[in-house]
Amino acid sequence: HHDLLIERARMMAEYDLADVILVPSRKSAETFLAAGIPESKLHYVARGVDPERYSPGQPPEKLRFIFAGALIKRKGVHHLLEAWKKLALRDAELVLVGSLHDEIKPYLHDAGDHVRHLGFSSRLQDELRASSAFVFPSECEGFAKVTLEAAACALPIITTPESGDAVIHEHNGLHIEPNDVNSLCAALEHFALHRDQLQPMGQRGRERILRCLTWDHYRQR
Repeated sequence: HHDLLIERARMMAEYDLADVILVPSRKSAETFLAAGIPESKLHYVARGVDPERYSPGQPPEKLRFIFAGALIKRKGVHHLLEAWKKLALRDAELVLVGSLHDEIKPYLHDAGDHVRHLGFSSRLQDELRASSAFVFPSECEGFAKVTLEAAACALPIITTPESGDAVIHEHNGLHIEPNDVNSLCAALEHFALHRDQLQPMGQRGRERILRCLTWDHYRQR
């Protein structure tokens, strides 16, 4: 604990000395402001995505929610599995792409029906294109690039503000509070009950990517 305190003190001193601090998201900027760093030092850069590699596919007939990332608690995977079991949606499946960590194994074992763990994939874009919606209930990120990849594939997204700036609430997805199973359940159920909204919502996300969140935009920022 003593070492951590020293590191934090050193880190804050370096922030004080810095002329400019590059921040990847609005939420990360908030953490600097809360620590007393002047807003004048912060420069927003966001992240980017390749919209040619990550492009829309053909939505499946069956409602297919997908999560991609490390299967750990910090990314809210245990809450997602709890919400999925609680909802017991008919004619829907949940696909998990990513490395499974020990802390999630008990939740996955008890997740109920229609959950598939695919493991790590080097062709994530193919899995995204074959899905209906992306779910990423992370409690702590800088800016999760996978949310941009999902948006570029024209998927509507359920995520937390902590995950970055890929989603504008009720425009191309839904924001939920982190560590809130009831909020996550409500968002999943909303998508299940309003499937006609998913493609238009996803397309708005794709259009936003092309407008301001490609790697070219990142280089300009």
